[in-house]
Amino acid sequence: MPHLLRRDPLGSAAGRRGDRRPAGARSAPGPGGGGRGRGRPLHRDPPRSGARAVRPGIAVAAGRAARPAALLDEDPPSSCRYESCGDTQAVTKSLYREKSKAGVEPASETQVAAWAREVLALECEAIQGLKPLIGKEFEAAIQTLSKVRGQVLTLGVGKSGLVAKKIAATLTGTGTPATFVHPVDAVHGDLGIVSRDDAAILLSKSGETAELLELLPAFRRRGVAIITMTCHPESSLGTASDHVLDLGRPPEACPENLVPTSTTTAALALGDAVAIVLMRLKGFTREDFVFLHPGGVVGQAALLRVEDRMHGGDALPRVGTEATLRDALLEILNKRLGMTTVVDRSGVLRGILTDGDLKRILLRGDADLAQAVEKVMSRAPRSIEADALIAQAVRKMEENEGGAITSLVVLDPGGRPLGVIHLHDCLDLRTR
Repeated sequence: MPHLLRRDPLGSAAGRRGDRRPAGARSAPGPGGGGRGRGRPLHRDPPRSGARAVRPGIAVAAGRAARPAALLDEDPPSSCRYESCGDTQAVTKSLYREKSKAGVEPASETQVAAWAREVLALECEAIQGLKPLIGKEFEAAIQTLSKVRGQVLTLGVGKSGLVAKKIAATLTGTGTPATFVHPVDAVHGDLGIVSRDDAAILLSKSGETAELLELLPAFRRRGVAIITMTCHPESSLGTASDHVLDLGRPPEACPENLVPTSTTTAALALGDAVAIVLMRLKGFTREDFVFLHPGGVVGQAALLRVEDRMHGGDALPRVGTEATLRDALLEILNKRLGMTTVVDRSGVLRGILTDGDLKRILLRGDADLAQAVEKVMSRAPRSIEADALIAQAVRKMEENEGGAITSLVVLDPGGRPLGVIHLHDCLDLRTR
């Protein structure tokens, strides 16, 4: 504004860029100090020799300077009176010194770990506290959302807005079209995105967020279903909504119970619950997921099948039932999969021999390399179909009844080996 004095918040310094007056030409303060402080030194202006009352290059009120000065193109170096201003490490040390003067000692490593565990415990309790709150109101909200023919709009301000963005992204990625709309933008034109086929999820811890309350009449005029996620179902937003998703009253994880932590975690979890329940109701499949996630490791891996990663053809380790233990050992070493299949004359799988089997043979003292492999092989090998998903193969290996295993034999409908799938092949998600 014109004729208003602007001062450097960090004080002033002699010889700054933009000050073209000689040192002796600087104006002295008038009677009583000549400044805002009326003779009292401002806390941010340390007394120092040669200090100017007004930063050069800054416009001042009429009569305060003989001539107007042009604004600086860039901020000059700071003359902050605090030690090592701008040095993060020095500022941190200074804060610790201030704490020590006040009688507060820096926290020990043990105390730091305890605080972190306390935060995690409180946020876990916030999520656990949602379970008894899931009931008919949640079911009614889900039924409303499942019938939406347009899109689900998520809205929130501040931290709730960030949670609303994540919920919209999760809904969209699981088959429910959703868009985050900022409430301030909405009242300035973005309401044009809203149609009568939409539903809105409003996020507000207090349920009294003014920016959201202003949108209720517009949503009502368009016939938009309103669902509010809040810690106060009896609030203005809660009572004006069609459905309320109660977050409970979890204490925040900060010492003063102020910083949104436990409540935002609970809102994130409840948003995930909404998205996944809708996903199941709609019969959203793995193929649908891949269609929406064509890029990245997730998209590449979701539809990979065993036949895409198995070792078949010449890479398939295989010996006949008439082969010796020596023959089987050489096949294991050559194919480098830690096992070999054992087949009969018609090619049907009869068993396998693994590294583990060889170790047990050595421990028994029965390491006759000339003996038939049929005598020492495992006769109940775990197998899988070629068109099974990689995820199914991993689960089958990890949940094997006798303990986790590292490979499965891939069989055709006639029981003949087509290949071998190894756990390492499943964990390497890059396509070949």
